[in-house]
Amino acid sequence: LAAQDYPNWECIVVIDGFDAPEAAVEVIRERLPQAQVVRQAGAGSGAARNRGVQHASGAVVAFLDDDDRWPTEMLRQHVAGFADQPEAVACYGGIRSIAANGEVFEETPFWQVDRLGIMRRDVMILNGTIAVRRDAFDAVGGFNPARLRAQDLDLVLRLADLGSFV
Repeated sequence: LAAQDYPNWECIVVIDGFDAPEAAVEVIRERLPQAQVVRQAGAGSGAARNRGVQHASGAVVAFLDDDDRWPTEMLRQHVAGFADQPEAVACYGGIRSIAANGEVFEETPFWQVDRLGIMRRDVMILNGTIAVRRDAFDAVGGFNPARLRAQDLDLVLRLADLGSFV
């Protein structure tokens, strides 16, 4: 996140239900001094993401889990995608699976699909690859915290009812 070439972002770190050692929180604050750290009782990843969005002030939200990485241009490309298609409710990119040693072992390209293509899962859209207009996120009620699996698919399908993706 700190390496993004788009300068206008904020970071909300939600610590969900475990006592993070203060040393770990200090590493976050050291690497991302602007990060806002929010703690909550264990409510699950959907509730944690929703809580992070509640603390965000931007018109666009994106999700970066602790086991994900973004390419340097991720946020810049999402912002450009929304500028090119102002009616879009979400912007997404491809997926690159990387082993612990840094080796890329699978790459899933992305291409633009319509609502039906999203529903058919012609393209994989995961939490770490998507940016969502805040008003659209709020309109669909955010992540469903009751869902223990496929929270990203559930959100994407509900967003597809609102409008196009880029």
